[in-house]
Amino acid sequence: MANNQAFLTWYHVKIITPPMIGVYSFDFNGPFMQVFYFSFLIAEATSLLFFLWWVARRIVMASVIRSLGITGISGYPLSVEVAIIAGLQTTTIVGLGDSAIKEAKDRMEACTEELGYAYPTKKVVVNLSPSDIKKRGAYLDLPMLIGMLVESGQVKPRKKGWDEIAFVGGISTTGSLVGFDGVLPMAIQARKMGWKSLVVPLDCADEACLVTGLSIIACSTVSQ
Repeated sequence: MANNQAFLTWYHVKIITPPMIGVYSFDFNGPFMQVFYFSFLIAEATSLLFFLWWVARRIVMASVIRSLGITGISGYPLSVEVAIIAGLQTTTIVGLGDSAIKEAKDRMEACTEELGYAYPTKKVVVNLSPSDIKKRGAYLDLPMLIGMLVESGQVKPRKKGWDEIAFVGGISTTGSLVGFDGVLPMAIQARKMGWKSLVVPLDCADEACLVTGLSIIACSTVSQ
């Protein structure tokens, strides 16, 4: 009994938390300190959970938008991956894009402001996958812009199954969608992939609608 009483009246606590929090060591004498002791443990557990949440928030997650490319007379599936990471306000586009694709960052920034959204103040990285195929033209403007708005949390898709929708089309600095050549083989490839819908500029609607079994969503502006 004496040993048990001694155990209840004496505590030596040494709590090791993440480096940013520190190491604590205390001696508590007296049974009335039990409540304080357990409260201290709860506080430390809370701080540890917060630290893990802080680390998880910094794990890079990218928004992936379905799109299509064209090589020769054939289309192929393409993924536009957009990540916003810590760093200076820059936009980097990788994946063997030509000068028209590289210039998309300026159109995206101007279009974002025109639509009333805020362009990210951090570093924006856009990867066009597969990265080993050269890509030409401005038809990837729209999926890159959509990916940036979704990744920054400014746009939340409302349509169920939106991840089965592919986007192609150029954009202007005023927010209008710009047509391009070669949408027909892209639409054929989208149907082969089993995708449900394809978003295209209004100028490309007639050509894209030649493909049956695929829902064509024709828009004249980005806001639509």
